Amino acid sequence: MVHLVCRDVTRRYGKRDALSGISFDVRAGTVVGLAGPNGSGKTTLFRLLSGLGQPSSGTITIDGGSPELTRIGDSGTGVFLGVDNLHPGRTVRETLRLVAFLSGQSRSRADDRLEWSGLSAVGSRLVKTLSLGMKVRLGLALATLRPTAILLLDEPMNGLDAEAITWVKSVMRQFAESGGIVVVSSHLLNELEAVADRVLILSRGMLVHDVSCGSAVEHTRTLLRVDDDARLADALSETGWAHRYSAGSWAIDGPLEAVGLCAFRAGIAVLELRDDRGESLEKTFAAVASGEYRPPLRGGAK
Repeated sequence: MVHLVCRDVTRRYGKRDALSGISFDVRAGTVVGLAGPNGSGKTTLFRLLSGLGQPSSGTITIDGGSPELTRIGDSGTGVFLGVDNLHPGRTVRETLRLVAFLSGQSRSRADDRLEWSGLSAVGSRLVKTLSLGMKVRLGLALATLRPTAILLLDEPMNGLDAEAITWVKSVMRQFAESGGIVVVSSHLLNELEAVADRVLILSRGMLVHDVSCGSAVEHTRTLLRVDDDARLADALSETGWAHRYSAGSWAIDGPLEAVGLCAFRAGIAVLELRDDRGESLEKTFAAVASGEYRPPLRGGAK
């Protein structure tokens, strides 16, 4: 099962940190949203995840392997970075078959993606004549041409009508339910909360909130301090809970009793254990955007 891990990722441009100490991990079967105000570091993080750039420090790994696995074109990752890079003068079918050829896939695979995307009826049309919703369908067909375990989708729902948004969300959920990982950025918080299992909120290059969401999930956060952070990190990596470490404390998206039991079974002494109920995604995002948000733990995310 696929496992995506970011550890202490920093991206520095000159003397400025576009990202600072970003850490999170995502397991198979999960849709993770990325949100944050303009300039928060979302685009930079997406570039690093998709292999268009490399961290100044820290690592991004898939299944514990080399960070090089996240480069665009490698078999483990499908990437959608918008529709502006689609060639306007080619037909839909030509576009799919050309990219299939360049990526070592068969013509039949390209035709399969054409049907899957619902674009068979417009296969002979030039890309420049397509609506935005059709272009997004083509972009997602291209992102899934090769068998892939991870989808990175940058603003796939932006500007779409309700029907197109519903289709995009169904693609994400089906991909996750088949054992994959989806990382999706969006400014549409209602839609993001509806489709994502959790949302990472960035502000000023730091991960300030990691919130569980979705209609079937009641958000519960546990705050924890222990005497052995390294052993706890290993124990938490087996649980699938979203977690963040800062200034000697852990914020863990899991029930208090279960978190305490996890530490006990690992033989780790608990110094502090308390419950902290999370706020709604929109309320948290509004606080971040206004500069009024204060993370539940002091200090930046490590």
